Order: sequence, then structure tokens, then C-alpha cells
Amino acid sequence: MTTPVPEPPTVPQPPIVPPPPAPPVPPPNLWQEPGPAQGPPRIVPSSPRPTGSRLVTGLLVGLLVGLVLFGSAGYLAGANLAHPAPAASHAPNAPTATATGLPVFERNQLALNRDKVKGDLALLASSWLPYLSSCVNSEEKGGPKLNAGEAFRVGCKYGGVSVTFVQYASVSDRDKSRARRVQWNTDAKQTMPGVADPTDKRTTSGNTHGNYLEYGFKSNDDSRVLAGLWWDNTDTPVAAYLVADWHDVLGENWAPLRDLWQRYS
Repeated sequence: MTTPVPEPPTVPQPPIVPPPPAPPVPPPNLWQEPGPAQGPPRIVPSSPRPTGSRLVTGLLVGLLVGLVLFGSAGYLAGANLAHPAPAASHAPNAPTATATGLPVFERNQLALNRDKVKGDLALLASSWLPYLSSCVNSEEKGGPKLNAGEAFRVGCKYGGVSVTFVQYASVSDRDKSRARRVQWNTDAKQTMPGVADPTDKRTTSGNTHGNYLEYGFKSNDDSRVLAGLWWDNTDTPVAAYLVADWHDVLGENWAPLRDLWQRYS
């Protein structure tokens, strides 16, 4: 009996990958020769040097051409000297300021904000009004709420800085509010380097003179550290203050808040 010969094991073959298709033949116009290159003018070889009478004729012609060109150039130069070309006119720039000295945008902000303040606050806030936005007062719907001892309050924005103007019921009420911030100034010396000592200053506009105070405190939910700058007018029951996030807005630096006060107070 014949023993069957076993079949060799089947070796798996790699799949046959068809060759990639040939790239499409470009349209006929892509096969055309490009036009002549655009480059500098060719240098034309000079003609053979003339001899004899041809040399004399060439000299005479060259002299005549030179006289014509020189005469024309002299005439044109003289004409230009006698009648110089008018200078190119430039259209005047669009006016950026009005008769009040304010650009249009700031003049519009002043018109929007002027009626938001009243009483003694008008003098304290006047230099700021052209540059603030979103101003609303305590007598308007949705306006800021009054704290104890306050008679009137206006809240505004300057970028990421809140700007508040307050008229108090009395100078004594104003000073009580300031006294709390004096303590916050002491606290800030431990956690907010560079805070200035309380002092008195005249504002840049010269409108008011009174206490100047930098301070720090935490937001109501204790999640943010805020920096404040207070100033008031000694003779009237008013004060104003700037408040901004110490980290996100000021970058833990007092200079931006001071600069803002210096520019607009």
C-alpha cells in the first residue's frame, strides 16, 4: 500500500499591491516652451570703428546731436528754475479733535457720561468722564447699591478696571470709609509688595486735593485678590477709587493703576 505524500504547507503570500497610477499627462499648454525671459537689456556688440571720411561724418553728427540735446536740456533746466513745479498736494488728515480738544470718541463718551454724575461729584469725576464706559448711577434701574453713609454712587469701567465715584452723606461718613481702607493698606504691605503709604495729593487736573491711598483686599467669595486706589477731596464729602484684579489685570504691579490715576485724575 502506497503512503500518500503530504502536501507542503501553504505559505501566505503578501497581497499584491498594484503599482500607483501614472501621473496624468499635463494639458498641452503646459508642455509649451516658455516665452522669452524678461531680463536686463542685452549688450549690443559695437559696430566696427569707422575710418576716413566716415569717421569725420560720424563726429559731426555726434557733435550736432550733442548740441541739440544740450540746448534742450539747458532750456528745460532754465524753465524749471524760472517756474518750479508745484509741490505735490496732500489731502489734509481727517480732523481728530473737536473744538473742545477731544477726539470724537471721547467727546461722545463725555456726552453719555456727563448726566450720570451730579452735585459735588461733578468736579471730582469731570476729568475721567471722556474715557470711561458703561457708567451707571445708583438712581438708575440696575445701578449700584448704596452702602451705609452714602448718598449717591456712580460705577464705570476702564478696560479691566472698575472706577467708582461716591458722594457721602457727610465728610465724617466719607472718612469712616477711608479708615477701613487704611487698614487694608497695612494688610497689603504683607502680601502686595510696593504698595505706597497713605498720603495727600492734588489730582493731575488740579480739580481736587485730598487723601491718596493704595490698598488691597479679597473679593467677597475670597477667590481673588484685588488692588484699590482711593482719592478724595478734603473739602467735600466725595471720594473715588479704582479697583482691579491684582493678578490678572495688574500683573501684581502697582504701576498700571498709578499710571491710570496720573493720566485722568
